[in-house]
Amino acid sequence: MNGKERRQLHRKPLRIEAIYQDSQRKYHRGMARDINVSGAYIETSHIMERGSIIHISLIESYRERIIDVDGEVVHSEPGKGMGIKFTDQDNKEIRQLISIIKMQDQTSLLSLSTSSF
Repeated sequence: MNGKERRQLHRKPLRIEAIYQDSQRKYHRGMARDINVSGAYIETSHIMERGSIIHISLIESYRERIIDVDGEVVHSEPGKGMGIKFTDQDNKEIRQLISIIKMQDQTSLLSLSTSSF
């Protein structure tokens, strides 16, 4: 069973800037993608070991705000990135981000369906 099959919730194909802190308190940048309320994938060349606790700031540039979330590294791919499981499953800000993404998806689908007529 691969990682996609293990996921219980559909992840949205959004890419958003992420800043995270490693165990030495150094900051690194990456791109978060495949986000849902339970986790995300961070594309980065600086990976952390599985089981590491991580604090991530997701930068919502289109709304000019930052969403802070804590998580745990559940898998990592050297030179590619790491899968993160959010430890705060009730994070309201992540839920708001997902609802915004869903609204954008619906708007895109609506514009596609009306443009084909």
